[in-house]
Amino acid sequence: MKARTGNKNFILKILAALITVMMLPCLFALFFASEKIDAKADEIGQEYIIHSVDEFVAYSKAYAAGDRTTKDTLKISINSGDVISDGRFISIGTAKQPFAGTINIPSNGIDVFNLFNCPLFDHVSTDMTITGSGVVKIIRQKA
Repeated sequence: MKARTGNKNFILKILAALITVMMLPCLFALFFASEKIDAKADEIGQEYIIHSVDEFVAYSKAYAAGDRTTKDTLKISINSGDVISDGRFISIGTAKQPFAGTINIPSNGIDVFNLFNCPLFDHVSTDMTITGSGVVKIIRQKA
């Protein structure tokens, strides 16, 4: 009798091990393949006051690297006539992270964007807005 009980226990242990091994891929798929929530979708945008071309370039690079939220507000107070793009500026917005924030140009801010070799925006959302107290001209030239 002991031999049969021992065989039964051995067979049950093997079956339990096989079932466990067979379920691991399912558990792995449930854990890792579940829909993930985009953390940036719930983030609150930050407000950035841009006083210089260098600050605007730094923001554009940080956005391209994914270090800024899509809902940021940029208050641009750069002097008119300054060149926004001298080869360092990266167009704002990416396919994975289109810009959905606000560009605000106060009355004492830039009213002419001089862009060379790149557009101001690459990808934008329909939620993106440009506000200000005057007319803003975007001049795009190729060097």
